[in-house]
Amino acid sequence: MPVKKDSGDSINWRQISVLVLALIVLSVVALAVLTYSPYRFTENQSGVLFGSNDSPVKDHLKAFSENARFLVAVDFREGGGVANPYLANAASLFLVVLIGNEKSVTSVYRLTDESGNLLYCRSNLGDVLKDERLEISACQSLVSDFAGGVVEISWPDSKRSQNEVVLAGESMRIATKDFESLSSVSFRVLTRMYPNAPQILNAVNDLAGRVQ
Repeated sequence: MPVKKDSGDSINWRQISVLVLALIVLSVVALAVLTYSPYRFTENQSGVLFGSNDSPVKDHLKAFSENARFLVAVDFREGGGVANPYLANAASLFLVVLIGNEKSVTSVYRLTDESGNLLYCRSNLGDVLKDERLEISACQSLVSDFAGGVVEISWPDSKRSQNEVVLAGESMRIATKDFESLSSVSFRVLTRMYPNAPQILNAVNDLAGRVQ
């Protein structure tokens, strides 16, 4: 009786090749997802991601700090209660340090509803003695058309994986994952922009303590 030779049909080499190829493709895709960044230039400092698509973060921060005029816009929420003071404190840090560095500063306080939709704004229009209400269109125009550096302090989002400082042209956005991080992130940004920031804040706090 002739012996039947093993033709190897019990192993489907084509299926194995397809499986291996699919695993390689999935691995490449997974690596791309894990390493993807929406920014061309990034720095990670103590859990804070600095991102810029224009130039290296250090250079972008330096150029941004050299503006003579700044607008600081902060998002408050209707019914925000104890959350709003966190935002106000972060905005105050920027106002104090910018003014301490002899910058002209315009403040804009944006009130939004619970869904984040803009209701109206209040602004000093660059004059510390003013406090005017601006409707939506006027508020948006003031921010978008401002000639100088624009700092936007966003309402925190718990879905964020980390705190971010996003640089784009003449604008900077502070985007944190919680309220508690707002002041520390703002302070970190300001000390990178202006080495004298701690001294200015200490002097203001000391003076405030004497007044009390």
